[in-house]
Amino acid sequence: MVARQVGYDGAGLKQLLNDVARRDVNLGRLDRILVDGGYQGEPLVRWVMDTHHWILEKVLRPREVQGFVLVPKRWVLEQTFG
Repeated sequence: MVARQVGYDGAGLKQLLNDVARRDVNLGRLDRILVDGGYQGEPLVRWVMDTHHWILEKVLRPREVQGFVLVPKRWVLEQTFG
């Protein structure tokens, strides 16, 4: 049996990014959005780049590690919510 990875469809991310872009907030320095491995597919990456001119970068944990592992780029966000 082969496990199939289920990805997010991106609809929620699209709505969030559209809502953020409409707000009167200076996002001039924003150029990259970090996401986990659940966000799959070239269409979502292209939509973010074409619509908002931001780069959608997937930050993955090492495959060989099980359980919690510190992923430096994601740790900034995770410690903020922690």
